[in-house]
Amino acid sequence: MQQKQLKTTEAQRRASAKWQAENTEKITLKLYRSKDPSKAQIQAAAAAAGQSVNAWIVDAIKQAL
Repeated sequence: MQQKQLKTTEAQRRASAKWQAENTEKITLKLYRSKDPSKAQIQAAAAAAGQSVNAWIVDAIKQAL
């Protein structure tokens, strides 16, 4: 079985990880399955707006601030 070759070099992956660590932050969001909003509702709203889920959530937060 042949190994699948990656299209990026190790140096590119390190540089990307370094940039992300320096320029982004992560927040974990937990939703209750039996309560609104659900993951599916958020995904549907993002798709209807033509956005990624991340972009849709960031826009919603910006509007609330």
